[in-house]
Amino acid sequence: MKIGFFCNEYPPRPHGGIGSFVHMLAQALQREGHEITVVQWGKQASTERLDGVRVVTLAESATPHIAWWLNRVRLWRWLRAEALAGRVEVFEIPEYQGCMPFPLRACTVVVRLHHAESHIRSIMGGVRGKTYWLEKATLLWHRHWIGVSRYLLDETRRFFALEPRRSAVIHNPAPLIDESKLPVLESRPEKYVVYVGSVSECKGALRLAEAMREVFAAHPDVSLVYVGPETEYRGLPISAAIHGILAGYADRVTLTGRVPHEQALAWVREACVLAFVSQIEGFALVPLEAMALGVPVICASSGPALELVDDGVNGILIDSASTAQLEQAILKLLNNPLSAVSLGEAGRRKVMNDFTLKACTTKTLNYYQSLLDGNDDN
Repeated sequence: MKIGFFCNEYPPRPHGGIGSFVHMLAQALQREGHEITVVQWGKQASTERLDGVRVVTLAESATPHIAWWLNRVRLWRWLRAEALAGRVEVFEIPEYQGCMPFPLRACTVVVRLHHAESHIRSIMGGVRGKTYWLEKATLLWHRHWIGVSRYLLDETRRFFALEPRRSAVIHNPAPLIDESKLPVLESRPEKYVVYVGSVSECKGALRLAEAMREVFAAHPDVSLVYVGPETEYRGLPISAAIHGILAGYADRVTLTGRVPHEQALAWVREACVLAFVSQIEGFALVPLEAMALGVPVICASSGPALELVDDGVNGILIDSASTAQLEQAILKLLNNPLSAVSLGEAGRRKVMNDFTLKACTTKTLNYYQSLLDGNDDN
């Protein structure tokens, strides 16, 4: 099968969850013998091979005010030409930022729902603007959707008031982690709670700091580590607010900033617990990675975590708005290390059994094939 992806953060570019996922899926499909192309925007046009995957960069427009539109037209023209030339049969795009707000009949277009930017902004109290309409147009013209969680598929239907022609839920797989290749952290606390991701209010960074006040008081040997880039909070780096909340404990708080993915995994591997209570996730890779490493996780009970964590069996679910519940969950794991190990091992088994890359690729290929065969039943 000849498969294309649009991904503007494909490694080795700086990347987040979408980039990590597309890289993992593209590599797996290429190893199975499929012809894979990844296209992105960049300063200069180029074509190269990265581990067998053709990576095409389309030169970005520098035209003020309308570059966003011209870039999307350029992508559409490129894809149409590639499809007509027989080099792409199925092309997958994210709904995020709406990269394909035009109809295209030259090939089958699939939208994988990772989490629309406009939906994230609505949760944060933002307004619907240009990005909303780009994302809605992309979903309107391309009605074959894959949700990375049932929660996100349902939320997308509700938020955009649209229904897919054909849809599927295919959970993100747990990344394959070779622990022998993870770096050794030369300077780290002996015991710590870890947070991974953009350090922001909407992802629970401040609520975690509030919960850690009592944890620090009860466990003088425990520290808190934030792994990820800082955002601003009320005009200042959010670290200022975190240190303000944890006044008197500054020496027990570490903010690493943005680090390579392998280093982030190393921080997770050595942690006592991962606290992941973001309210804006479609289906995050971070808890999957922690569970794959055998680290006990605390997740929000709303949203997609219900499709991953069985409360009290392979992790702990809490109300994401409750600082008290977060504090109690952390203390429960720190006070009962054997129970924490048991949860971590159960989490590892859950991920290895239910969230494999093979399962994801097989379901994805079956979905693609059903579309190519003309099976458009809901």
